[in-house]
Amino acid sequence: MESGKEGTKRISEGAEVLKKWRTDDTFHAHKRKRISSFPEFRRRDEAISKVFLVFLVIAILSSSITSIVETANATEPLKEWRKTFGGKSDDKGISVQQTSDGGYIIVGGTKSFGGRWGSVYLIKTDDKGSEEWNKTFCEGMESYGSSVQQTSDGGYIIVGSAYTTYKASYVGPHGLYGGYVSDVYLIKTNKNGKEEWNKTFGGGDHDGGYSVQQTSDGGYIIVGGTKSYAVGGIDVYIIKTDINGDEEWNRTFGGSGDDLGISVQQTSDGGYIIVGYTNSFTFFGPDIYLIKTDKNGKVEWSKTFGGKDEDGGSFIQQTPDGGYIIVGYTKSFGAGDADVWLIKTDINGDEEWNRTFGGSGDDLGISVQQTSDGGYIIVGYTESFGAGDADVWLIKTDDEGNEEWSKTLGGKDNDRGFSVQQTSDGGYVIVGYTESFGAGDADVWLVKTTSPTAVNTINGFILVFFPFIGATFKIIWDRRRGKPKITKPIENWKANVLVIAYLITTFWLFYLFYDFALSETYDWRNFRILAFILYVFSFLIIYIILIFYLFKKKEILKSLSYLSIALFLSLILLTSFPPYYDIIKYIYWEYITGILGYFSLPFVLSFVCLYVAKRYGEILIVKGEEIKIPTAPTFPPELEQYSDAEYIGGGGFAWVFRATRKDGKKVAIKIPAIKDEKTGAFFLREVANWSALEHENIVKL
Repeated sequence: MESGKEGTKRISEGAEVLKKWRTDDTFHAHKRKRISSFPEFRRRDEAISKVFLVFLVIAILSSSITSIVETANATEPLKEWRKTFGGKSDDKGISVQQTSDGGYIIVGGTKSFGGRWGSVYLIKTDDKGSEEWNKTFCEGMESYGSSVQQTSDGGYIIVGSAYTTYKASYVGPHGLYGGYVSDVYLIKTNKNGKEEWNKTFGGGDHDGGYSVQQTSDGGYIIVGGTKSYAVGGIDVYIIKTDINGDEEWNRTFGGSGDDLGISVQQTSDGGYIIVGYTNSFTFFGPDIYLIKTDKNGKVEWSKTFGGKDEDGGSFIQQTPDGGYIIVGYTKSFGAGDADVWLIKTDINGDEEWNRTFGGSGDDLGISVQQTSDGGYIIVGYTESFGAGDADVWLIKTDDEGNEEWSKTLGGKDNDRGFSVQQTSDGGYVIVGYTESFGAGDADVWLVKTTSPTAVNTINGFILVFFPFIGATFKIIWDRRRGKPKITKPIENWKANVLVIAYLITTFWLFYLFYDFALSETYDWRNFRILAFILYVFSFLIIYIILIFYLFKKKEILKSLSYLSIALFLSLILLTSFPPYYDIIKYIYWEYITGILGYFSLPFVLSFVCLYVAKRYGEILIVKGEEIKIPTAPTFPPELEQYSDAEYIGGGGFAWVFRATRKDGKKVAIKIPAIKDEKTGAFFLREVANWSALEHENIVKL
């Protein structure tokens, strides 16, 4: 047996990608939270309108918008329950699926039950994770299950590897010596786990199966690796069977190096998509290997993804847009020794985007599923974060692969996971193994999380800066919380996210230093001009209000305060409705409060002035003695040489008349009016000056 095991080393190394995962007792939310405080207000004066109080509350709330937005992030799921299964030895779960009755079906391997070398281990649970039954298969030879799926008849299809073929390695003094080599092992059971049939596929060397799916015709598609039929060391091995497990055709793909298929899925066109790794078609270490075939297994195209170091693919799923989502690991890119690698391609396998997740240690992605919100859930393992040697790492992203949250699950020892699926209630089910908990060296570990609390907002801060010089519009977001979704290039100034709008020239400038990354630059167009005008007018009115307040002009103060409020509300309407901005409903409140925060300074100042005018209006009343305004004076009769005299007003210390001289000319006559001692003295000096002049208009009485 030992020589047989050594001969499978390379196949086993490929399979190990499926076996590296872990989990942590405590979900770690990598988030910060602040608590907004909402002050209460008490009406002091009925003269203060309800409108004032309402808008004052809104203004103060807008100044706390940072807290509102930051605590509105989508909530991470909580651990609902966990279960362990196994005995005193090594038992591991590799694949899980929710069944039609709401329970779960798990497949893996066990050394605690069945044969001494290890057996395929099938476990059925109810919706709470309580075991309903378990089965072991291929007990006479070393074997394990890699993938399980419920079939259309309610039973289960399992694929794995089993050491069922004896291979003579050399001739010794007493005859042939050798050991058993592995074959692809396919098992069909009924709904109670009772075996209906099994099939093996392979040749005289090592072969293994890693993924199985029932096809649209009722048969099965299998992918794995083969050394028996390989051109090089190991080749990708794809097998199509009918509904009874009888082979219809098989194909191998590869070159002179080792090439392995890890995951397969039937595509919407009836063909198949395969992911794994290749050492044959790369200049450096192994790369992710993506193969698309037609319905008969003929290659339509293939792609590789990788860099100068080791990279591999673990799982693939076709997405609703016809493209593909791939998860695996990379040592060529990222932060640590190995990082989780998520890749999205189009329908032709061309990369649309990729993301890496990880720290300084080894972090691998093993399984990925698209979630109901269009994002992705990834499970793998991490040595960078968590509590033990290795922990299960659950990562949730948006539809562009930006991390929304991540969790670790595990204890002080080695805990790993292999498979994740979103459940019917919106939560997630994970299977793997644990060395931290359970009865034996390693136990099958099944973990169920609750569905996240639905909060329809974007994550982190979103600031919008309005640069009034130049026609650009910039959206900035916190990359640690995920980026906002832009609907399309902004031609009519439309976007899907806008939460906080602050002028770059105001006191909000310090937010620039909070670890933000620039998204894109868009044309702000005509909106920029109108918004700027309204904003400037708002501040000008504040300055005018303050001036009039100093001069005790109460009624004007009130009017200007109302005008400032009207301008402010006009700007909100301008920025909130088409054609200037296409607001989606779930961020409407955040956007409006953000705009309030934008203009909170002039807004609050307006109401402060209005409140002072209302509350302390009595101090603005001018008090003093009543001054009687004199009636119009009569024209002196001594000035008989003038006719048609008409009083036209007073100026300084004199009265002014308009009259006609005897020669017919119209002239202005200024007659000093002595009102008090001071003006009288001034009058006498002026008279002295006039007396020295000789002019027909100066009449000396």
